[in-house]
Amino acid sequence: MKFISSLDRFLINKKKILPKNSKIGLFTNQVSFSFLYKKYSFELLEPDIIFLLEHGFFSEFQDQVSLKEIQTYQKWYCTKWISLYGEEESSLYPKKEVIQNLNWLIIDLQDVGSRYYTFLNSVFYALEVVYKEHLECNFVILDRPNPLVKNESRRNVEGSPLKKPYQSFVGIEGVLHRHGFTSAELIHYFIDQFKNLKNRCKIWVVPFDPNIPIQEISKGKKFSEQIPLSSKKILLDFEIYPSPNMPSLKTAKVYTGQCLLEGTNLSEGRGTTKPFEIFGAPFITESILEQISEDPVFSKLGVILRKLKFIPTSSKYKNTICNGWQLHIISEKKYHSLLATMILLKKLKQLCPEFDWYKGVYEFKSQFLAIEYLLGDDFLFQFINSNSISIDELFSYLNQQQSKWKVLTKKYYLYK
Repeated sequence: MKFISSLDRFLINKKKILPKNSKIGLFTNQVSFSFLYKKYSFELLEPDIIFLLEHGFFSEFQDQVSLKEIQTYQKWYCTKWISLYGEEESSLYPKKEVIQNLNWLIIDLQDVGSRYYTFLNSVFYALEVVYKEHLECNFVILDRPNPLVKNESRRNVEGSPLKKPYQSFVGIEGVLHRHGFTSAELIHYFIDQFKNLKNRCKIWVVPFDPNIPIQEISKGKKFSEQIPLSSKKILLDFEIYPSPNMPSLKTAKVYTGQCLLEGTNLSEGRGTTKPFEIFGAPFITESILEQISEDPVFSKLGVILRKLKFIPTSSKYKNTICNGWQLHIISEKKYHSLLATMILLKKLKQLCPEFDWYKGVYEFKSQFLAIEYLLGDDFLFQFINSNSISIDELFSYLNQQQSKWKVLTKKYYLYK
């Protein structure tokens, strides 16, 4: 495979960054595989601790499955594995006693461009522990592309900033639904939420683009290095799927909107080969299928909803025939995933008496509805839940919020 990744660049140059005998903690999963050395990062770095995030190292566990039992990892590779996704909210935070014994946290995680995706939110919680406990721990961030960003000079963003009451594991305060950042850029944004953290900690970023130098963003240092491959190809698709229901680039494109289905009693397609693209429920009638499929608003938003039947093999309505749709993007230029799904949910609420919001505990939270945590903004919930806000008013509001976000966040862009 003729390409160089941020992991490969770091492995080649790690002696320039990490002092000898450094105590290392690793935040990663199966995406952290070197195609140059044909090994996982932990096999090459030999960390003191590997932090297990949601879904497990090999993305073998479904959503909201506790990683309390980790003996299989311990037997497989003899280092210390620590779960950051247990049975209660406190499990999301690494313990002070663990972090204070480490010199470096190395982060190699694939984000998918939407704030609900929890891997980088786990990093936010680690930064919070380092900040609040006044720990002197340094960071190396191995950057990976945002699969939703084709052109770094024109960032594709959607939504509005998450309001403080709705902060949770599926959304950090202030972040847009589709944020437009690469992994390292979002972490850099997070770091700036903790005053003086950059003054206390060394923070190295290894870009995925070999034409951009490795840099210490805390001190402004940079250095370039020899790239030992003739090709400098950058992969924008997932060479390794980052989580069990994120199998492809197409999934990431619809995810910003379609993740809202988790806050409803609809199946979001878990247990099918097209999660988030395929969705529905047993109670959706043929009449509703037809009305939604034929509604001209979706063509205007660049999508076709193809009606179908499906049987999920896991999650909601397991082994039950569901009526629903597959979402097909026919115009990426017109498609606004959040807007399209919000309009869909509004119409289903009007047409289908059985349609309802999910009312159970969601990612350790129950003060608000799951849909409220996902939307993170009362204006958006009001649009779906009532007739007081028009589509034009919603579109105008989102455009305003998106423009403000682009101005606010431009300073964090590594790639311009």
